Amino acid sequence: MPTAVVYCEEDFGQIDGKTANDLVRFSQVCRILWVFDSALCGQDRGQVLGSVDNIVPVPERLESPVPREARVLDRLICGMAP
Repeated sequence: MPTAVVYCEEDFGQIDGKTANDLVRFSQVCRILWVFDSALCGQDRGQVLGSVDNIVPVPERLESPVPREARVLDRLICGMAP
C-alpha cells in the first residue's frame, strides 16, 4: 500500500480540514503516516479527531519524521478544503 503524509496547517480536526480528517479515518487507498499541523504538534492524530489513540503523532516540523521512514514516501496530500 502506498504511503502518504497530509499537510493540514491549522485545520486538522476542524471543518476546513475535512479532507485530512477523512483520509486519516477512512483511507483505503494509502497508509497515512503523519499529519502536519503546527498548532497540534506532539498530539496523537486519533485524539485530535476525538477517537482512539493510534500512536501516530502530529510532528513539529515537516522534516522531523522523514529521515526515520524506512522507504521513500509516495504522496504528499493537501488536506485542506476551505
